Formats: sequence, C-alpha cells, structure tokens
Amino acid sequence: MLALGLKDLGTLALTRIEESRSSLSITQPLSFGVRKEIGEDANIFIHMAAESHVDNSISEPRNSFHNNINGTIETLEYVKTLPNLEMYFYFSTDEVYGSAPKGTAFSEWDRHKPTNPYSAGKSAAEN
Repeated sequence: MLALGLKDLGTLALTRIEESRSSLSITQPLSFGVRKEIGEDANIFIHMAAESHVDNSISEPRNSFHNNINGTIETLEYVKTLPNLEMYFYFSTDEVYGSAPKGTAFSEWDRHKPTNPYSAGKSAAEN
C-alpha cells in the first residue's frame, strides 16, 4: 500500500507501507504514526482508495458503503489538519451517472443516477 504526499507538483514524497507487516484502513482516523510518516507539509492530496468491485458491492453493500463513504470522510478530516493544503483530488467513477445510451457522453455536472451500491457510495462521497 502506498501513501502519497505531494510537496509540490515536482516533488513526490512516497511512503511504502508493507502489507505483510501492517495494514492501513482509511475508514478510521489515521494514526499518529501514519500521519508522521506522510508528513504535514503536503500541499496536494490525492484520494484514489475505494472498494471498487461492483459484484462485491451488491453481495456486501454495507462494506462497500463503509469503505467508500467513511474512507472519504476520514481523508477529508485528515487533510483539514494539513496547514499547506492547496488541492484535494478525489477520484470517483463514471458509474455515478448510471447507464449511458450508446453514443452518449456524460458531463461532470450531469445528475447522478447510480445503479448499484458501489456507484451509490461514490455518489454520496462526492456530495
């Protein structure tokens, strides 16, 4: 698992957390040790973590909602403590818009119409 802290657009601080030795859940507040390793001088935070398997979200919707919504809340709570934060990037999914008729492209501002727990959780986290 990798924790990323961008100090500026040209410098990437990268912390490798070995999964065989430890695990990191972003659905809980980040521990002091993890916060210390990432540092507090990051000015850009990129959130790409998700439980992204649609089939799993259908069979275990509670886990999907917990990971995707609470994970986003916890990263937002963490970045509020970063004194130099300039930008927070949140990666979502096109599935928040539902199925598109052939030849149709969605715009970022189109209404959300999620069709499964995964896309519903991502939509909730966006809003």
